[in-house]
Amino acid sequence: MKAGSTLKPQDWMKKVKAYWGKRLGWCMGMVGLFWFFGSANVWAQQQVSGTVRDAVSGEPLPGVNVVVKGTTLGAATDLDGRYRLVVPSLQLTLSLS
Repeated sequence: MKAGSTLKPQDWMKKVKAYWGKRLGWCMGMVGLFWFFGSANVWAQQQVSGTVRDAVSGEPLPGVNVVVKGTTLGAATDLDGRYRLVVPSLQLTLSLS
């Protein structure tokens, strides 16, 4: 643009849209990619549930800690001996204590 020239409002808006339109589209695309790949881990999670019972009497055991070995993921059984865990894979070992 030359010194002393005037820019019509319509021309100014076209320049603004052209400048920010490209950058905004790129930014939104990157946000979409981060959201898609970042949430893939959430989609891959599985739920494991069950009931812990006494081996002799068959009674449910409340308050037993059910932990995925080698992780900090765990839950305690409820009053009916039931537990529910969300785990990243079904190829894990549960430890009861």
